Amino acid sequence: MIKRMTTKRMTTKRMTTKRMTTKRMMTKRMMTKRRLAGVVLVAGLVVGPMSGCGSGAASDLASSATSAAGALGSSAASAAASAASSALGSIKDSISATSDVKAAAPVTASDGRTTSELTVTNPTSDKHTYTISVSFKNKDGSLLDVVVVTVSDVAAHGTAQATARSTHDINGATSAEVTAAVRH
Repeated sequence: MIKRMTTKRMTTKRMTTKRMTTKRMMTKRMMTKRRLAGVVLVAGLVVGPMSGCGSGAASDLASSATSAAGALGSSAASAAASAASSALGSIKDSISATSDVKAAAPVTASDGRTTSELTVTNPTSDKHTYTISVSFKNKDGSLLDVVVVTVSDVAAHGTAQATARSTHDINGATSAEVTAAVRH
């Protein structure tokens, strides 16, 4: 009988350990979900005030991704660049038009945000909208931020100006590069 009780206690102990391990795993999953929800919340808070910088689903998606990148760090900035590229690729009836867009050297404003003036030249005989992805990089070439700007109704054979504005304060941006642009 003593032997049975010992076996029963050991089984109970094993079950308790298993429950604790399961609880730890569930807690880790919940923390991951909470972090993800926090990133989405941050992205949502930043996209709202940025609605003047671009329009459309691609702009909103890329803005959310870059906001998340600002919250998470440089590795996420690379993921944001991929998300921006994917968002541009998802625009229907679009043509690659990266050569139609030029970005000026970045300037940091008094509010800490970095901007770059964009010049869009429409070489076609039709009016088009351009959706542009701009990457801000430091002197080492490391990605600091990615923004998506939409320039609506660029006249046929015309030129339009726009401003790419970083989603967060960035220090040391030495270049603004048009990484992708589509005409639609």
